[in-house]
Amino acid sequence: MRTPSIHKTDYDIMKPINKQVIEQPAQGCFGVEYDNRASECKRCADNLLCMTRFQQNVIKSQAGRKYMGDSTLDTVSYDYCIEYIRVNEPTVGEMIDHIMELTNHPSKEDVTDWLVSFKKVNPQIKIKNQIFKCC
Repeated sequence: MRTPSIHKTDYDIMKPINKQVIEQPAQGCFGVEYDNRASECKRCADNLLCMTRFQQNVIKSQAGRKYMGDSTLDTVSYDYCIEYIRVNEPTVGEMIDHIMELTNHPSKEDVTDWLVSFKKVNPQIKIKNQIFKCC
């Protein structure tokens, strides 16, 4: 016959853990230095909690980071821009805003750099009195 388990704590294990309330223990890392290759982390009884906390820390540390492959400016067609300039003759500011709207790109500086390279590649595009013209 199976022996009944001893109730060692009054903590309800069916209650979800609130990640905001987790405190840094005085003796341990609690996900700050989590490494699944380390023998201490393999033996730790809180390794699942540490993994969750570590994941949360990594996500916070990488928020707002830009990567080279994330740029959407590569999707803008030069032919589309030339036609847009030919039809609308936008100002420099209007062209920057239009490209930012097309690509959902957050940085005006990046779009300005893209427009400079666009103008170098397409000599038929001229800027006269802050207005794009197509010759």
